[in-house]
Amino acid sequence: MSVNTFDYAPDGVEVLTNERIVIVPAIADIQTPTVSELNTGVGIQCAIESWGVTRTVGTVERQKLCMRSPKVINGRTTYSDITLNIDCEDPQDPDDKVLALCTSGTIVYTWSRPGKPFAPAAVNGDLVEVTQCRVISRNLAERSTTEGAVFQWVVILHPEDATDILVSVVDDAN
Repeated sequence: MSVNTFDYAPDGVEVLTNERIVIVPAIADIQTPTVSELNTGVGIQCAIESWGVTRTVGTVERQKLCMRSPKVINGRTTYSDITLNIDCEDPQDPDDKVLALCTSGTIVYTWSRPGKPFAPAAVNGDLVEVTQCRVISRNLAERSTTEGAVFQWVVILHPEDATDILVSVVDDAN
């Protein structure tokens, strides 16, 4: 199996995390992601400072005339936008992998694999969380640091669908 995932670590930081976060261009079914779908993307866990998909589940209260107390049922699930500040070594690089994936208006998929010691490739049986997102905007920002000016891609993703639980990665043959 060839691994196509490119790990984006602008500082050359050694990977010691217990989570892998990757942006990929396509996943046919987020409930059953395949090994090859997850391994064709950009690993960004070493280029971002925070990560999280925030879900809000509304509730609806219903009470029929014969009921003593109302019944509360789940309503619509909404997701808050994800703002990623992705470090960028060279804003003039024509082969920038983040730039190629995150064009405004496109659909991308993010997946994370929490709690498993870092390994570059997803394998059959890994438990992952997958989120389908629309790229709302992508802008280059210059940040001043004690080391001088650095650049970051400020990418805003709007989650449109997500797995409710961790789902198992399947082999491509399944």
